[in-house]
Amino acid sequence: MKNFAFTIIKVSSVLFSTVFTISYSHAQNVGIGTTTPTQKLEVVGAVKSDSLLVIKGTSAAGVFGSSPNIHVDLENPNGGSVVQRLFSSGNGGKEIIMGINPTANTNGIFLLSNGSGSNFFLMDPVNGNFGLGGMPTATDRLSVNGNQGIGIAGAGGPGVFGTNTANTALHLTNSNSGNSVIQTFSTSSKEIIMGINPTYNTNGIFLISNASGNNYFVMDAVSGEVAISATPSTANKLTVGGSIGATAFNVTSDARLKTNILPVTHVLGQLMSLNAYTYNFVKTHPSGFSLPTDKRQIGVMAQEVEAQFPELVTTDANGYKAVDYTKLSALLLQAMKEQQQDIDELKKMVIELKNSKKGN
Repeated sequence: MKNFAFTIIKVSSVLFSTVFTISYSHAQNVGIGTTTPTQKLEVVGAVKSDSLLVIKGTSAAGVFGSSPNIHVDLENPNGGSVVQRLFSSGNGGKEIIMGINPTANTNGIFLLSNGSGSNFFLMDPVNGNFGLGGMPTATDRLSVNGNQGIGIAGAGGPGVFGTNTANTALHLTNSNSGNSVIQTFSTSSKEIIMGINPTYNTNGIFLISNASGNNYFVMDAVSGEVAISATPSTANKLTVGGSIGATAFNVTSDARLKTNILPVTHVLGQLMSLNAYTYNFVKTHPSGFSLPTDKRQIGVMAQEVEAQFPELVTTDANGYKAVDYTKLSALLLQAMKEQQQDIDELKKMVIELKNSKKGN
């Protein structure tokens, strides 16, 4: 069967004007606006339907193209943009534009925008990166532009990313084993970095730092030791690289929580072997925090204290020692009592000596 075509015309006043050409090929393809249709129905020009337009695909090739299960294939043969317009006249009229611009942003973009041209959602069709409110970047899988936040709400079950943690609303992971996972919070002038480094300090650490790399808050990811402006130490649950301001430090001391209670005696002589010193610190502690070098200090030497009262001294993983100064107060209390006992005995001896002289 040969191809044939016919033209439908309409009458406008006394003139004849061509509306469109319908063609039919030997392959049983129908064309509207073209005499060489290559599909079952090929339309060159706009299509308008006041009713439902139904296109049914099959499990084989789609309407236009060779990929299975493609139901609708829109193509611009001139290499320009391909756009769909979704419009509803209800509720004041709502319009969404969906399509692809092959020349924008180097690789082209797929976009969803409103009738005013505001691009709400964009995707790079080559690298698959997404942009909300702006163009996708070459480095970020998802870029969000504007003053809008991202809200992620857990549903009481598995989280957004992960299947075994209940109530997880946001799960960040690095699929490359051993690599860090970092979040960055930034304004035009300030930046805070929060994340986990799985290889640092043996067990890995969770940290909060600034853009200059100063670690303000660090936590051992396995044992839970915490450090502020320092590196966590196994010798301390909390290590602080600087002074601490507080109105009180309360230490647990209830008798009901203690066992193997023994009195401390004869501490005066042990304390006499200790010395008080003034000194300056060196610049940096091996645990990573800075020491105050500009101020003269007063204290004791941990090695001297350890020789007499080892319970007051701790040693960190680097072999450096620290003294629990608060416990010295209990020893000073006992030493004062022992000294006062010596004074009372001396007073008694003086009185007895005076009385014996009066008797003579």
